[in-house]
Amino acid sequence: MERIGLVLVHGIGEQKRFAHLDSEIRGIIEGLRRRPSARLTIEILGSGSATYNAEHDTWASGNDPSARITFMEPGRDLEINVHEVWWADINEPYSLAKQMRFWAWGLSMWSFPRSESRDDLKGFQSMYAPTAPGRDWRHRAVVRIQLFLAGLFFLVTAFSLGAAVFFAKRLFGLDPPDFVRVFVNYISGVKLYNQNTRQGTGLLKNPRSFLDTLSDPPRVSVRRRIIQAIVSVASRPPNDEYDRWYILAHSLGSVVAFNGVMENGQAFANYLPRATWKQLVARNWAGAARPDDWVKVPPGRMSPDRPVWLAADDLVYRDEIFGKFRGILTYGSPLGKFAELWKARVPVNKVEKAFQTGTEWINVFDGRDPVAGPLKAFAADNVAQHGVTPAHCPPLRNFSYIASKILLLSHIRYFTAHRDETVPQLVDVTAEWLVTGQAFTPPPAGQGRWTDMHVYCKRVGVSLIWWAAAFLLFAVLGTLTALGLLDIGLALIKKACEALASFKHWIGG
Repeated sequence: MERIGLVLVHGIGEQKRFAHLDSEIRGIIEGLRRRPSARLTIEILGSGSATYNAEHDTWASGNDPSARITFMEPGRDLEINVHEVWWADINEPYSLAKQMRFWAWGLSMWSFPRSESRDDLKGFQSMYAPTAPGRDWRHRAVVRIQLFLAGLFFLVTAFSLGAAVFFAKRLFGLDPPDFVRVFVNYISGVKLYNQNTRQGTGLLKNPRSFLDTLSDPPRVSVRRRIIQAIVSVASRPPNDEYDRWYILAHSLGSVVAFNGVMENGQAFANYLPRATWKQLVARNWAGAARPDDWVKVPPGRMSPDRPVWLAADDLVYRDEIFGKFRGILTYGSPLGKFAELWKARVPVNKVEKAFQTGTEWINVFDGRDPVAGPLKAFAADNVAQHGVTPAHCPPLRNFSYIASKILLLSHIRYFTAHRDETVPQLVDVTAEWLVTGQAFTPPPAGQGRWTDMHVYCKRVGVSLIWWAAAFLLFAVLGTLTALGLLDIGLALIKKACEALASFKHWIGG
């Protein structure tokens, strides 16, 4: 039996533990089931303990897979062990203060200065901050305008949507989703990845960092989750090793996953607990820098801070960690927008050759998805000009895809399986990729949901028209709602004055 490891990384949102795993793995299962003569069994792997009077069973987490798919077809017998990188709890808890800080950030995000490099950090000289070819200040200005309009759009819609939800709950007893709260929590994940401290729930500043990042930004806690997951999947015990393993990362989770895959060996070691470090040293996957390693122990601080048990030149040997890594699939990814404005958040490792021949990076995007797009800054021919080879960074291939015809839903339905379609969809091609271990091979552009860049640009253009129409609609609704609330407020004041006059007459005033 061939054993495969699969790491799922969720994006922005309020995902509960295992919620992303549950939703995405269903599409993969559907893709596996559609293979001729396929048979499979899904196991949910529970932990050894559970909470007293718990409402739900406890799934396995940590170093162990949470779910396992045993798959059989003629000539092939394998199991897919599924791990989840969950980091939604690192986001700040929802509160009025969070909303106020969010809107202040959202309306000013377009003006944030560019993030070029982090030469002040020890070890950053091993990284290359990617830049898309031919991108000058005009392209960055367009991105900033897009960010400003996005913040303005949701500010305008928030009032009317919030009022609609309020009256639906109070007057009609309905329980619609709180769109404003969902949106604030979703997009604030991007804010979290760029801010330096994690704030509390009150209006006054009260930094409440996680204990593992007391002197570092909260994104370090997020990266710690992905790096520890990578190590747990890559360094299984000898009788429990995976023959190959993959990463599937959605939305902002693609930035998280890319950071984990690209982190240099010296900083990589800083994210690991002491017990894990000792295990890697015993396995000869970590230790002092080897003669051909890049590290020269430059002066300065690191992010995260160096653990006290590490020597100055201790590092993880990334070629051992990624020896059986076969590919990363990013979908709905904002990596391109990060490369335009905050490139220091998404650097490429340019000195450590860690990846085997054939390791792939697949990026899938939809023109109707406002977050995603082709990642030109990371294209193999572009990064090659800076000395980056496939051994440094898996070569990127971009694929345009129709996830959904509806705005916003296009961001979350990449792994939705449409049973009435015969052309292989993303779930089918991903299943083939995982099962066979061969190259990711979708149908030619123009077949089924797979499109060329001309269709992608048309979908972007139509989406802009939809956004403009929605903006006007919600602006009108917001104005009517405000006028209606003003009339109601004036009527209530009038009634209060009449009641006060009656009360004074009643007491003889």
